[in-house]
Amino acid sequence: MYTTVKFIVVLLLTAGAVSFCFAQQGDSVAAKDTTSKIDSVSVPDTMTVKKIDKDSVARADSLALMETKFDHFQYGDVISMANKLLLGITPFSKEDLLDIYTKKGISHYSLSEDDAARKSFIEILRIDSSYSLDSSKVSPKIITFFKQVKNDYLKQEAEIESRTVVRFDTVYVPKVAYDYEHESRLKNALVRSIIIPGLGQMYKEEYFKGVVLTVLSSVSLISSIYYIADTNTKEKAYLVETNSNLIESKYNEYNSAYKKRNISVISFGILWLYSQIDLLFLSDDTKEGNDIIQNSSLNYNQFKGLTLSISYPF
Repeated sequence: MYTTVKFIVVLLLTAGAVSFCFAQQGDSVAAKDTTSKIDSVSVPDTMTVKKIDKDSVARADSLALMETKFDHFQYGDVISMANKLLLGITPFSKEDLLDIYTKKGISHYSLSEDDAARKSFIEILRIDSSYSLDSSKVSPKIITFFKQVKNDYLKQEAEIESRTVVRFDTVYVPKVAYDYEHESRLKNALVRSIIIPGLGQMYKEEYFKGVVLTVLSSVSLISSIYYIADTNTKEKAYLVETNSNLIESKYNEYNSAYKKRNISVISFGILWLYSQIDLLFLSDDTKEGNDIIQNSSLNYNQFKGLTLSISYPF
């Protein structure tokens, strides 16, 4: 009996010792897992910070290298580096962007690439429309070119702003309504008037004026064609005449046909010119703001005489 009790006590003590050892081992493993998790969280943060620092250093080095190449007039390399930097993912500050586009634009201009230089300068103005080049570092020729680009850009922006719509929440109301139908009618009238004076007025339903101009211009055109041919015939007859009694009469016939020819041609020219001027400047429905009218002008010069300039967009 005593031996049995002793055996049970020893067995219980052994089981307790084994349980205690397993518990200690479990706590150790849990502690290791916790430490591992903490380490696994902290590592990516450190790598991210290092990557950001590395990108910043690389970007600063690229800007410094581009500055060096620019100072040594290596404009081709400057343009290549600027393109790579602008295509990169890492964003630049406003000052860095202005510096990159400035060097890129000056490099293009120095290589006689005016269009590319203009595009770079326009990008500068999109960032800061009040930007100006430093006259102490940039040649006057480039500054003059930049000012011209800036003036054109600001003028274009003002024109766009004047035609931009006014926004009221989600409703857009145009400031200026352009009359495209009127311009189309004027174009069609001009085409007809160029062919035969008066047809344009008839197309615009100005029938009395159109009929008068059409009849007069048709008569003067037909008579011009007739007297041109008649003048040529009588001129040849006069030149080959050998009879002294007929030379004077042949000359008079030629001279008369010559004057009639000139009168007919001049009459048709006057009617043709009046028809175009009437459509462009004298019609009742002529409106301001039309592109054809804005690009048309009637001028007088003491050397060239009366000139009509028409810019006709097809």
